[in-house]
Amino acid sequence: MADLPGNHLNTTVSIDFFTVPTIRFQVLYVFLVLAHDRRRILHFNVTAHPTAEWTGQQLREAFPFEGVPRYLLRDRNGIFGADFTKEVRNLGIEEVLSAPRSPWQRAYIERVIGSIRRECFDHMIVLNEASLYRHLKLFMAYYHETRTHLPGQGLAGESVGASSQHWVHRCSAASRRTASSVRTSGRVKTGVQGIVAYGHNGGTLPLFGWL
Repeated sequence: MADLPGNHLNTTVSIDFFTVPTIRFQVLYVFLVLAHDRRRILHFNVTAHPTAEWTGQQLREAFPFEGVPRYLLRDRNGIFGADFTKEVRNLGIEEVLSAPRSPWQRAYIERVIGSIRRECFDHMIVLNEASLYRHLKLFMAYYHETRTHLPGQGLAGESVGASSQHWVHRCSAASRRTASSVRTSGRVKTGVQGIVAYGHNGGTLPLFGWL
C-alpha cells in the first residue's frame, strides 16, 4: 500500500464521493474518478441516491473502450458494495483499499475534493442536481484547461496554453443563463448574486450565489 503511489503512478486511479447540500437542505453526492499521473479527473457525475450498481455504471462510463487502469484506490465506504466489486473485477482492475479512517492514504483525490470545495462550492448555493452538475462541468473545464497542478509540468489537461479568460467567459455565460431562468419566491430573490473568488494566478473568477 505504501509503495503504490510512487511505483504505479501511471496505472492508478482513485475514486471517491463527496457531498454538496442544496438550498433546500437536500444532500447530493458527487462521484469522481481521478488519474494519478497528471491529476486528471477522468469522470464525474451527480446523484441523490448513490448505490453500488450506479457507481459501477460510472466506472464503465469512465473506461468505455481502453485505458483501463491496473489499480483502483478507494476507501471502505459502504456504497461500494458487491455489485461494484464485481464490476471492477470484470474490468480487470485490482482494488486497493485504504485503511479505515485514513484519508491521507488517498491524498491525491482528497486534495482535489478540497480544491473543488474551496474554489467552487464555498462561493455558491446549489439549487438542485442539475445546477450542481452544470457548475461541476464548468469547473472541470477550468481545472483541466487553466489551473496549474504539478510544479514544472504545466497543466492537467491538453490545452496547456489556455487562458483563465476561458473560465471567466464560461462562468459569465452561465450567470446570464441562470439569471434569466431562475424563478424563486419567499426570501430568495430572483436571479443571481455575483460573487468574486481569486484564481490561482491572482486574477478574479466570477462565481455565483444562487445556481
